[in-house]
Amino acid sequence: MSNPRGLSLICFSVVVLFFGGCGGREYPPTYETRGVITLDGKPIGGVTVSFLPQDGQQPANGKTNDNGQYRLTSFSRNDGAMAGNFAIVMMKFPKVEGVTTPTGIPWDPDKETDRYIPDNGKEENKLPEKYADSKTSGMLATVVADTVNTFDFDLSSR
Repeated sequence: MSNPRGLSLICFSVVVLFFGGCGGREYPPTYETRGVITLDGKPIGGVTVSFLPQDGQQPANGKTNDNGQYRLTSFSRNDGAMAGNFAIVMMKFPKVEGVTTPTGIPWDPDKETDRYIPDNGKEENKLPEKYADSKTSGMLATVVADTVNTFDFDLSSR
C-alpha cells in the first residue's frame, strides 16, 4: 500500500523544482545609464542618443527631454545599458505631428498608389553630421557594472 502523504510531498517537490527556475531575469544584466546633452553649453531636447556596442553587447538608446536629460533603454524602458565599451552617436530630427480623428483617417481613393515615394531628405538631422557617425563623433563611454553610469556630452554646432 502506498503512502499518500509521501506521494504528495514528492509531487510538490517536483513542481517546485520544475517551476522554480521560471520567472527569473529574461535579459542580461543592465546598469542605469543617464546624462545630459548640451549644444554650445545649452540643454537640447529631442536628441536621440545611441550607445553602439564595441564588445558584442546589446545597443542602448535614449531621447533627451527639454532639459537635455536622457536615460538609456536596452530591453525595457530606462533599464540602462549592459557593461562594456560603447561608441556614441546622436541625431535630432524634427518632431512629426500626426493628425487623427476619433474614428480614424477616412479612406481616400485618390491617394491610392503602388509606387514608392521617397522622402527626398525632408527629414534633416538638426545636429552636425559628425555626431551621427561613430567613426567621426569622437564620443566613447564605458558602462561599469553595479553602479549608476553618468555620461554628459557638450556638443558644438561648429
